[in-house]
Amino acid sequence: FAVGLAAGTGGALGELSGYLAGFSGQAVIERFDVYDRIKPWVDKYGGWAIMVLSAIPNPFFDIAGIAAGIAKMSLPTFLVSTWVGQLIKMTLFALAGKYSIEFFANFFN
Repeated sequence: FAVGLAAGTGGALGELSGYLAGFSGQAVIERFDVYDRIKPWVDKYGGWAIMVLSAIPNPFFDIAGIAAGIAKMSLPTFLVSTWVGQLIKMTLFALAGKYSIEFFANFFN
């Protein structure tokens, strides 16, 4: 759990760059198709959308962070939602790594 906690915290802090780019208006992302699909989710579901999108391994979460910044989602809401989603994802990755190492160690002995 400690590995998932550390990785989830680091992942959440790392996502601040996209959020801050969107919040400051420096992100020019509005002409991309993916943005058009993610922005309504962020507007409608707020932190829940951010949590779900950050918990699922996908390359589009940076765009969701930018969309949250453009939508002026509060920073605490963004950080907590991202942290919970990252915590779930990273804990599952850590557990998968732990048990796959044990499995392969036993398999090849």
